[in-house]
Parts: sequence; C-alpha cells; structure tokens
Amino acid sequence: MPNRFVCVGILLFWATAALALFFRDILPDLVVGPPPDLRSLSKANADPEETHWVIQVDAEQSPGNYRTVGKLVTFSKTNRNHEVALTSEATIDSGAWSRQLPTAEGERLQIHSVIAIDPLGNLERFETDVKGTGHGEEYLSLEGKVRKNAIHVTARTPLPILNWTHDFPYQTRGMVQNDLGPLDRMPGLKVGQRWESQVISPLTNQVQTVRVEVAGRHVIHWDGNPVNTFEVVTRLDSGGPRMSFKTWVRPDGLVLRQEVPLPILKFYLEREPDHLVSKPVKVPPQ
Repeated sequence: MPNRFVCVGILLFWATAALALFFRDILPDLVVGPPPDLRSLSKANADPEETHWVIQVDAEQSPGNYRTVGKLVTFSKTNRNHEVALTSEATIDSGAWSRQLPTAEGERLQIHSVIAIDPLGNLERFETDVKGTGHGEEYLSLEGKVRKNAIHVTARTPLPILNWTHDFPYQTRGMVQNDLGPLDRMPGLKVGQRWESQVISPLTNQVQTVRVEVAGRHVIHWDGNPVNTFEVVTRLDSGGPRMSFKTWVRPDGLVLRQEVPLPILKFYLEREPDHLVSKPVKVPPQ
C-alpha cells in the first residue's frame, strides 16, 4: 500500500483534474445558459415574411472585394398542425465557378431546400435539390427523414456512383440547418455557448456533424454602419478536410451575415436591409 504522501498526491491530482473538467465542460453551461435548439429556433423563425440575401464570392483579382453571384430568399410556413417548414430558394450564376460544377457556361443553378419541424421542436424531414435553369436537369438531391434516434439520408445524382445513403445520430430537438438556408434569427446567444448540429450542404452533396460555439463579439459593417455582433463559429471536422465558417448575429438575434465554405472557394451570404429590398407592386384588379 502506498505511503500517506503518495496517497495525498494522488488525491490532489484527482481533485485538480475533476475541477479542471468542471470548469471546462460544466460551468460554462451553468453560467451562459443552455444553447439554442431546434424548438427555440423554429419559434423564433416562424415569421412568414421573406428575408432576402445576396450571395457573394471574393473577386479573383482583388481579395476582400466581393462580387455578387446570386440571390437567396428564406421564409417559413406554419400549417394547421403547428408544424414549421423553413424554406430557402437560391439562384446562383454558375459562370463564376463553372470549373467546379458540370454546368453549361452562363447557366444558373436553382437550389430549393425545406427543413420541416414538428410542434415539439424535433426534425421531421428535410429535402434539398439543385437544378439547372437551362434544361431543368436535376444535378443532385438530398432527402432526410427521422427514424427513431437517427436521420436516414439519401443522396441522388445523375451519376449512380455518387449516390449514397447514411444514418446520422439525432437527439431530441437537435439542431439541423442548411448552409444555403441561413436562419433569420438566433435569439438568446451568449458568449461561450456550444452545441452540435447537422449541416446540409447541397452544393457538395454532403451532410456533416459540426461543432458550433459563440466565440465572442465582433464589429462588422452592415447597411453602411458598424454593428456589434456575436461571432458564431462552426467547425466541420467530421471527416474530410477540416474547415470552419462564421455567422454574425446582432444582439437582438437578427442574423446579418454567414460564410459558406466550399472545397475551393467560400460564399458569403449577406442579409439585405428591408429598406433596400424592392417589394412587388400590387396591381389592383380591373
């Protein structure tokens, strides 16, 4: 049996390790509160009003200057059963990056995505498809349905070798989002919050488990003014190359900007201020 000094040393080492784990893994959640889940976000994003975004990339000859390559509209629908469907409709000019996609020169891509959430805040299903506007050809589709504690995902493309099915673990009210379907709002954020999410990437034909953290505060320029925001960092490290992207959220929960990483380039989704969005003119009936 070890002598008293060894026993005391072992006890001190164990206590130090336990305290370190408490401060690292438990105390942050007690101080900053629980992170957002699909139920809280579905309620915050249940407004049927459309949100308009511009899709940008870095200009080839001038990094840091952005060039608009597409438009994006997000909105939600709530049915009689109080199920919420978060929908996004994107149009992208593939000519800016046609070397990476099998599209004709000057063809536009249309990306349609829906995430359906039940009244309890659990994922029901999601679907997303990418089509070309030239001949209406479907380049790929992703469909996911919750089965017990997993999301069963099916990917289809014109090339059978790229088709796949896979089950991803799913927890109650677990976060699921589309990287080309940014959330309109993320309320209740606090620095230090952390959670896991499934990210659907229609342009890369992937669904990945990611780790998300409210990393700090950052001032960005939006609508011609400096705006204080929460900087939310998402890390994609579940297989493949490790990448990360950021989302900037105003303290009232309004999402202003989001990065979308691709293997070769990065998209920037910029929220258009309401006063700059052209509203459709309603023609009175004759």
